[in-house]
Amino acid sequence: MQSRILLEEPATGYFHLSELLNAMETSVKAKLTYHPFNKDSYTTLLSAYCLKVFKQRWYALGFSSYHQEVRTFALDRIESID
Repeated sequence: MQSRILLEEPATGYFHLSELLNAMETSVKAKLTYHPFNKDSYTTLLSAYCLKVFKQRWYALGFSSYHQEVRTFALDRIESID
């Protein structure tokens, strides 16, 4: 029966969930270093509004001090977080 049960792969980037959840619960900004696809890394302060899974990837949505606007960040592209 094992070959007849189809499961999805788990969402990637889950290793930063606890830090972001803690920042959201305590209403503090998370300082993260982010490496976008085909661009250099940068550091921003993120006021995280929500977390979501889309196509097996975790994302954080929030206000970025670097961009001065609301942005979406893929958790698997975060290099470090404080």
